[in-house]
Amino acid sequence: ITQIHTNVDTVLNKPPPLYIHFSPISSLPAIPPILFSFFLTSLLLSLTSLPPSTSILGRWAYSSVPAGYSGTPPDNCSPDPCQATSNSTDDGSDGNFYCINGGDVGGTTGSCTCTCQSGFLGPSCNFDTFISLSGNNTGQCAVNGTCFSSLEYEENEECTFTVSERGMLDVISFNTYDGSDVLTVGEEQYFSGNGPQNVTVTAGEKINWSSNGLLTATGFEICVGDPCVASSSPLDDGSDGNFYCVNGGIIGGRGSSCTCTSCNTGFGGPNCASCPTGYSGTPP
Repeated sequence: ITQIHTNVDTVLNKPPPLYIHFSPISSLPAIPPILFSFFLTSLLLSLTSLPPSTSILGRWAYSSVPAGYSGTPPDNCSPDPCQATSNSTDDGSDGNFYCINGGDVGGTTGSCTCTCQSGFLGPSCNFDTFISLSGNNTGQCAVNGTCFSSLEYEENEECTFTVSERGMLDVISFNTYDGSDVLTVGEEQYFSGNGPQNVTVTAGEKINWSSNGLLTATGFEICVGDPCVASSSPLDDGSDGNFYCVNGGIIGGRGSSCTCTSCNTGFGGPNCASCPTGYSGTPP
């Protein structure tokens, strides 16, 4: 073995490959077998310890900077700030994240967020209601805040409830006729008195309901998420279920859609922490 050297491929702009050149056997001096075996083993061990950016024997095996990252591989790549897009398939893995309706994109590649403006919900601010209702024959299907239902349902109902945020289902009531009137969550079907209690749904998941036109029953009412909890900290915005609600306000809602109403006289605002029209001062 006569030499090891590197050449920079300026055309491909790739890390310099490592070329190993072998001299003809006839030109090698006589080497004892034990010494040659030791040298060959050492060489192989050295090759296995080369960094990922080294090209071995003409085959490129190098680390490059992936989309959404900056730096010089292989040791100091760092994630870039996320960029908002209108493409629903952009999940932030390359730094591009689906964030619409004026949402404020944040985070870095692989950990993107989208903070919504008032009136929009969901991980990409792509919903304007917590649960949306659609279908060909919605009948008694209804949505109320973070809850959906079809109480005293009709024959041949067919509707879909789409949730905007991740949450756990809380069955308030559930009674459908046998196995013919079915609520489908994921790949599971629920009927009779067996509702989807404590089943977790994801943002954008569709829950389907259908009744077959024979007999009916009292139906169902289901809410998404745990009930909101009142907090005295102005920092609690409801994102984790804790919501700033003071001065006699009555907490309502579930999941991250919390409300604070029925404030004591002289207080108002979404948290009962401001002075309403006709009052002055500095609450609380």
